[in-house]
Amino acid sequence: MAAERELDKRSASLVVAYGRRRIGKSRLLRQAAVGRNEIYFQATRVSSVLNMEQFKLEVARVLGPSPVLASLDNWESIFHFVAEAAKAKPGTVVTIDEVLYLVDQDSALLSVLQRFWDSGAARAGNLKIILCGSAVAQMEDLLAETNPLYGRVTLRLEVRQLPLRDLPGFFLEYSAEQLTETYAIFGGVPYYLTLSDQHASLRENVINLLLTETGTLIDEPNTLLLRKRVLHKLGIMNLARKPGT
Repeated sequence: MAAERELDKRSASLVVAYGRRRIGKSRLLRQAAVGRNEIYFQATRVSSVLNMEQFKLEVARVLGPSPVLASLDNWESIFHFVAEAAKAKPGTVVTIDEVLYLVDQDSALLSVLQRFWDSGAARAGNLKIILCGSAVAQMEDLLAETNPLYGRVTLRLEVRQLPLRDLPGFFLEYSAEQLTETYAIFGGVPYYLTLSDQHASLRENVINLLLTETGTLIDEPNTLLLRKRVLHKLGIMNLARKPGT
């Protein structure tokens, strides 16, 4: 797997991982970091300061409490603190999930990360930094020439839906025709597939998940459509994206 190969390298890494919601990005990245010293942080829609304090708590949980860490009040200093700690634990992985929430609250964050990366501090401990997000167009913009991180990313990882050939692992009793019909409705989105009952018929799964008031996915179509409308309105959905992304 590309993510594991990147984390195995004896060098610092800056990874940008993205894909539509429910596609399994976080699980894939967490799985790739199993057995490694990992600082995993999921940003939320709160202020930059509150996210920073939550991030520091996660750093302290993994690396141990430190009065120095507790006193830091900016992202760059925290990154340098983690880089210094990584010298004792080479290959430490720092995953910032939903990184765009941070960027929305602090537009300078990417240039701060650029300056930290260019300082070379991450190289001494082979620090691995992973930036993950669900807004595909915005995440692709992180790689654009006009972006501070341009030319610095060591791995671009687009997580796509599973291919049809993987569906038999979810539905052991389905025929080839039933698998094709299931894929036509649920696609290769792991979240949808794991919610389905492999012992139930496709009709039963559709009714139970999409057509009953208590169905887990009953609001999913509207949620997806609403999210696209919001992104279009904000001007952050790239209409010219290549098909399938």
